Amino acid sequence: MFTVDDWTRLIDGLVDATESGRLRWEEEMPLPGPGGMSLAVVIRGDRTIKARGKDSLYELSSSGGTAPFELSVSEKQGHEWRTVDVLHSTPRYGDARFVLNQKLSELSLVAENTIERGSDVVDRLLGGL
Repeated sequence: MFTVDDWTRLIDGLVDATESGRLRWEEEMPLPGPGGMSLAVVIRGDRTIKARGKDSLYELSSSGGTAPFELSVSEKQGHEWRTVDVLHSTPRYGDARFVLNQKLSELSLVAENTIERGSDVVDRLLGGL
């Protein structure tokens, strides 16, 4: 659905909104499988972080914070979320999609810096006692 130019503009906007503090990302904890660990985490080290706008949801998945990346864009319609488009990074070089790979990597780095770390959560929880 989105063109390379659309994705470029969207990712640039997400980076700008994240850097300015208008958009905050949070880590999505994987659901545990048998034995307590998520099978996907054990096998591939997959990680998903999310950010919500007023009526939008952005999910950035990676392999432990590095490529390959997947960016999913959803919008709220009534009480349901509808996926608008999904961008997968590609191993190809020398074309416009390579620029998107670089932009996904940049977004990942910027978003990672806004995620509240476990120690910050513990400090906040203990401060409320």
